[in-house]
Amino acid sequence: MEIYHNKFHNTHIYLKFQDEEISRLNKSEFDELIRIHGKPLQVMISSEAKELIEKLEESGFILKRRCFEMEVGKDELNTSLQKPTFKLKNASKGSAKYTECAEAMYDYYKKTHEAVSPMTATMAEFQSILPETALFLSSAEKITAAAFIEDNEIAYICVSDENALDVFCNALLYYMFEKYTDIVFEADDTDSVATYLRDKFVAIPETSFNTYIKH
Repeated sequence: MEIYHNKFHNTHIYLKFQDEEISRLNKSEFDELIRIHGKPLQVMISSEAKELIEKLEESGFILKRRCFEMEVGKDELNTSLQKPTFKLKNASKGSAKYTECAEAMYDYYKKTHEAVSPMTATMAEFQSILPETALFLSSAEKITAAAFIEDNEIAYICVSDENALDVFCNALLYYMFEKYTDIVFEADDTDSVATYLRDKFVAIPETSFNTYIKH
């Protein structure tokens, strides 16, 4: 069993297992880890890992999040995209607007992760991992929606004004499909914005990457 830490989510202890260890796992071993470290345990695994999932659930782990890895083309959309009547604003790392987008993304990321594994990274640490380019909408000089993109990937997305959700997602997808045949993004089921983006497409992957927590 590998025990490791994530400085972005340092309130939990993370675990990984070798296949040959799974049959020997037991509740008392996990209880002892919690006693030693004084933190909840977190395991992130494919939904196809049936044997491990059964062992975890028997030991008191709870499914807290499913992450769907989307790789989709324009022809997989539920409905046709509308050509936007506006152009998304663009900000590059180092600019004041980019920092505003990063701050909005940081706040949203904290909110969507709080019930699963709270964020412990600083704003500066979080901003350092974001892609170089942000696309955004703003109203009265306030960021209402932002997405951080890298090539054909929508790496992070946030919307603070619900009225902007549909128009922003439409404009973002229109922009991405103008440049790329296929795009990729992750959609956690605890993230309403990413889920909204996911549901723009016909098919949801059968396999997900799941997070299990034991307190």
